[in-house]
Amino acid sequence: MKISKILKFNYKYVEYDFNDAVYLVSDGSHEVRCRDTLLAYQVPKVGMSVKTLYACSYDDNIDLIISKNRNYYIQKDKNDNFKYKVCGTIEDHQKALIRVFDFIISLEVYYPDGFNFFLPDGYVEFEVDVFDCDSCDIFF
Repeated sequence: MKISKILKFNYKYVEYDFNDAVYLVSDGSHEVRCRDTLLAYQVPKVGMSVKTLYACSYDDNIDLIISKNRNYYIQKDKNDNFKYKVCGTIEDHQKALIRVFDFIISLEVYYPDGFNFFLPDGYVEFEVDVFDCDSCDIFF
C-alpha cells in the first residue's frame, strides 16, 4: 500500500504537535481515502509506503459479521467521504487484522485481545468478515 495522492496536508495544529492530513492510499488497483490526524513524524510524499490502515468508528464500536459470501470489497458511502463498508478475510486473529485485496486493516483498537474469543467453533480461515467503519486512518 502506498500514498497515491495527498489531498490535504498542513501544520495548522502544530501547537498541538500533530498534523491534519487526507490521503488516497492505493494497493495498486483500489484506493481508500484516509485521514492522518495523529503524530506525523514524516512529511508525507506520494509513493510513501503505508503498512496498515486503522478502522475508526465514531461510536467506538465496530461489529464483525461472518459471511460465507466471497465477494470482497471496500465500498465507500455515497454521503460520507470517509465512511466504508468492508468485506474481507481475517489476516491475523491475534492482531485483529483484516485483508481486503492488498489492504491490511487493523481493528485492534476495538478487539485488543484479537478475534479468537469472537469466532464461532468451526470457523474456517477463508470465511469472510464484513464491518462498517466511519473512517480509515493511517499512522506512519
